[in-house]
Amino acid sequence: MKKNLLILFLSLAFSTLFASPPRWVSTFGTETPYPVAEYLTGFAMVELDEGDVIIHAREISLTDLTGKIETKIYSQITLQESDGTEGYSSSSSMITRCTVDVSISGVEYNYYKDRSHIYALSYIPIKELSSFYRGNGRNIFLEIVSLKEKAKNYITSKRNDNALIELYRAKKNILDFYEQYTLYLSINSEDDALYFNGIDDLTGIDEFKNLEKSIDQILEEIEDLDSGTINEALNKAAHILNKQDIRAGNFEVPPFNFEQTSFSSEFGRYGSSILESALINNLQTSRDKTLFRSNYWLREDKIQLTILAINVDGMKLGQATVRFPYDSTLTKYNLKPQNFDESMTALREFAEGALTEGGIAIDIWTNKGRDADSPLFESGETLQLYMRVNQPAFLQISYHLATGEKVLLEKSYYLGMDKVNLTVKLPYDFEVQPPFGTEQLIVTAFSQEPPPPLVFPREINGERYEVFSSMNDVTAQTRGLAKKMRSSEIRVGEAILNLTTVDNLF
Repeated sequence: MKKNLLILFLSLAFSTLFASPPRWVSTFGTETPYPVAEYLTGFAMVELDEGDVIIHAREISLTDLTGKIETKIYSQITLQESDGTEGYSSSSSMITRCTVDVSISGVEYNYYKDRSHIYALSYIPIKELSSFYRGNGRNIFLEIVSLKEKAKNYITSKRNDNALIELYRAKKNILDFYEQYTLYLSINSEDDALYFNGIDDLTGIDEFKNLEKSIDQILEEIEDLDSGTINEALNKAAHILNKQDIRAGNFEVPPFNFEQTSFSSEFGRYGSSILESALINNLQTSRDKTLFRSNYWLREDKIQLTILAINVDGMKLGQATVRFPYDSTLTKYNLKPQNFDESMTALREFAEGALTEGGIAIDIWTNKGRDADSPLFESGETLQLYMRVNQPAFLQISYHLATGEKVLLEKSYYLGMDKVNLTVKLPYDFEVQPPFGTEQLIVTAFSQEPPPPLVFPREINGERYEVFSSMNDVTAQTRGLAKKMRSSEIRVGEAILNLTTVDNLF
């Protein structure tokens, strides 16, 4: 494989070393031969002394391409309304940008090499990708119907344990169906009619939700989801996962997320510690890495919790749903993230018009992981911020505090050519202190010196800061330039990271 890549690289080098760079190279992937309305593209620039440069360039450009889909998913999920079904929580509400596996096949690449770098442009037709997601959805739907019929046959023959296994498999496949549907919508706006074209007996998402509800009803007829305490419930959940042959030798249990968000809470931190013990006590061990993500909702006086087991490749292995009382033993833990409503308002402002084609790809994370890891920090812990860009950029770094202030940390933090595609740590750390709650880090990037930010001075805890009045002001300059970049060749980008801070719990 490496020999073939080397031959490709050598031929590529001789054919492009003295050629004029194509437009997609000089514009860092913002102007390509592939119309934005018809194609998804990704760009990469890698130094020639970085080992398997072609493989590295392909990986980075593919990450840039899939990152655009992830941004669309984030915007779509953040802005969507509740489905309004009385008393019923659809598995679609488990789909978040933390759980969607953006897998793509059929991507093609263009390359260019100069004396110091190799450049890659990945591309795939939106129509082809849409067909891929539709085909996956159809196959998953047929499997769900088949599993439901098998379960009903087992129930008729009084083999309820076998029926439960089939129903749990159907529930996992329901999540897979919603994932493919979400991916399709992310690249096709609100045109979902075509998605159901060719799926027999299914004309729209409401019919699929009815199928899901019927499976839930059968499941609850033969196994009660309710438990008396949180400990009983999480041991029951582990028992359900064990029936699906889920193992937990090498695993992680992030704090539970509140509803459909990547925000957690004091309760989310407390509950994950109990689930970890339940998994150890009930599941067989394995060397394979497994991640157990959980989302919870308050249903009258009960908490409904759904746990999703995922492997390192993002594949969903199984899931379990349980309910337990929100009683006096739990009320000492905040169930809802502090300042949650204000943070959601800010997130909706960020999601409205979220930038996907600005030209600069940014990745940001903390010493406890990325947004998808639902990072949670306790009082006194050190918070460190890291970032990576795919080209030289000036970064404007802002922080939305739990107090509500949106503080400008860096006006123009420059990452030059020597920092491209490398992990860069912000040169100072933060100590987590009250007030606690949900917070966001926002990074906006500019290929040229950025315009003055829309800030005003304010004193916070005796310190003078420059602050924004709203999330719209944080992103206004970036998105304003994005609309002009075709003529001015200014490239921009943006990224947001959500995290939760809480008081010490243990």
